[in-house]
Amino acid sequence: MSWMSSIYLRPSHALLLLTCPHSQRELLRARLPTPRHPRALLSLLESLALWQGAGLRTAVFVEQSSSGFEESLFGPLVMEASALVEFELCCGRAERVKRLRGVGDFSQLIAMQRRSR
Repeated sequence: MSWMSSIYLRPSHALLLLTCPHSQRELLRARLPTPRHPRALLSLLESLALWQGAGLRTAVFVEQSSSGFEESLFGPLVMEASALVEFELCCGRAERVKRLRGVGDFSQLIAMQRRSR
């Protein structure tokens, strides 16, 4: 079974979560600053797909207050599916979450990912 990635786009950064649906294990968590290239996110996700040797499904969550954010920040190419990455845009309401040390609290993204299955 292939991995699943979820990304939560915020105005100042993006949270990325990579999981293995079969084992219910988290494989990677990242808090990434705004990319400097419009293909940065797609290239990162394609690299993860190559790492596992299979296509990667990606749920993209955008804050309600950030309408149009995904197009203006990440560029039009990123949201186009490639041979390795399939995108699904999901709208979710952002809730205030407690921040953890390190890369941050991923509980909201985990909950949104579970609701999208």
